[in-house]
Amino acid sequence: MIELTKKQARAQARAAREALTQTQRDQYSHQICAHIQNLPQFQAARSVLSYMSFGAEADITALLDQYARHKQMLLPLSGRDRRLIIYHYNGEDALLRSAYGILEPNPQRSVPFDDVPDLVLVPGLAFDRRGVRVGYGAGYYDRYLGSLPRRPYLAGVAFACQVFDALEHMVYDVNVDCMITQHGVIPIASEGQA
Repeated sequence: MIELTKKQARAQARAAREALTQTQRDQYSHQICAHIQNLPQFQAARSVLSYMSFGAEADITALLDQYARHKQMLLPLSGRDRRLIIYHYNGEDALLRSAYGILEPNPQRSVPFDDVPDLVLVPGLAFDRRGVRVGYGAGYYDRYLGSLPRRPYLAGVAFACQVFDALEHMVYDVNVDCMITQHGVIPIASEGQA
C-alpha cells in the first residue's frame, strides 16, 4: 500500500472537499451529525470537545446548541503558542472570529474547561483507514491530545472524499479511534487486523 505524503493528502483532500457543492456539504453534514448522535461514545459522554466548521469542513455546529443543556459541549481556542485552550460553549454570542477566520470562544465570556473531555470530535483535512489524521499543518490537535493525562475517545469527522487508504504518519501524530463520514462510522482496525 502506497502512503500519500501529508502534502499530497492535503492537496487531494482539499480539492475533493471543495469540489462538493454547498447542497452536498449541507446534506452530508446533516448525515454526519446523525451518525455522531448514534455513536455510543457520544451518547455516554458527559463532555464533548467539538469544533466550529471552517471553510468547506463538515459542519457539526448544530450539535452544540442541541446538546448544550445535556452535556458539557466544549470548543477550542487557538493559543498563541500553537496550543489549544478548551472552553465551555456558551452560545454563539460568546464567540469571536480568530485570525484564521474561525469562530472561537471569547475568553472574557467563556469558562475554561480544565479536565479531559470524554469525546473529541476531531476535524481534519484527510484521514486514513488506520486512523491517521492530517490536519492543516500547525499541530494544534496533536499537541493538545498528546498533553492530556489520559486519552479520550477520538472521532475524526470528515466527508468520505477525505478518507484515503494510507497516509504518511509521524511519531508525534495522534491517531483517531474511528472516523465519521456521511456514510457512517468507520472503525479503525487494530494492529492485528490492519
